[in-house]
Amino acid sequence: MRLLTWNVQGLGGPLFRRYRGRLRQDLHRDFTGGSIDILLIQEHHLNVERISEYGTFFPGNWEMFWSEAYGPYASKGGVCISVAEHWKSLILHKEVLVQGRAQCVLLQLEGEVWGVLNIYAPNQASNRKKFWIDIYNKIPQANHWCVGGDFNMLEDPADRTGGNVRTIRGSELDAWERLTLKLGVHDVWYLHSVCKIPGSLCFSRSNRRLSNVEASSEEDDSQINAANGRGEINESRIDRFYVSALLADRGGEITIMANTTMSDHRPVVLTINSKRALKAVCLRIP
Repeated sequence: MRLLTWNVQGLGGPLFRRYRGRLRQDLHRDFTGGSIDILLIQEHHLNVERISEYGTFFPGNWEMFWSEAYGPYASKGGVCISVAEHWKSLILHKEVLVQGRAQCVLLQLEGEVWGVLNIYAPNQASNRKKFWIDIYNKIPQANHWCVGGDFNMLEDPADRTGGNVRTIRGSELDAWERLTLKLGVHDVWYLHSVCKIPGSLCFSRSNRRLSNVEASSEEDDSQINAANGRGEINESRIDRFYVSALLADRGGEITIMANTTMSDHRPVVLTINSKRALKAVCLRIP
């Protein structure tokens, strides 16, 4: 199973047409050489009407599960799970847990239920605490879990360089640990059974910013512009994958790909060795 998570930072709004073309170009350039089974997208900024225009965006018979954006004019957030054609018959269940922020798909694989959870977490700790609790209360049962997305928080100081390094703490940490314990998942980056591909980047997000502003894809543009003027740069690994121990024991590999033209988030690719040999699909954009 090969999964890719990417915060695309907006496919909607007044620049919808141009952003759509840029996404196609990025996918064609970066992912043509690889095969992807499940694609997790965060922050697409699409409302119901815009989503209908993306119905046949990917070539081939992909199954695409959208959760529309939220906020005024449905202009914020939004998540999508896309499942390649040869995995569609394995889908048991799909569910939106938090509109525009969290969704899951359950697959029947090797006689067990595998869950894939797509996350776009809030940037404020108090909101994230409620977010983790909501997922904890709504998440369906599965034998194994793979969780990917933009978590907008750090667990380890080593996952950020530059700026003010703040890690998850307090009551939010309690809520987060309850959720990861329930799912039985661990950060893939630090698992010895999953190899980092040579040449992988160490951080999934990089931008110039004010040093006292916490890393977040939801930050104010004025803060980013001010930071650009100061020339301050930080990098962080807020886009991650977590998997259950039994899946990690199968072995695999993970990589953070080079930056793209449309987002300051970098795609993260995880491969989990599977006993079941399914024909993977190359994500080719004509």
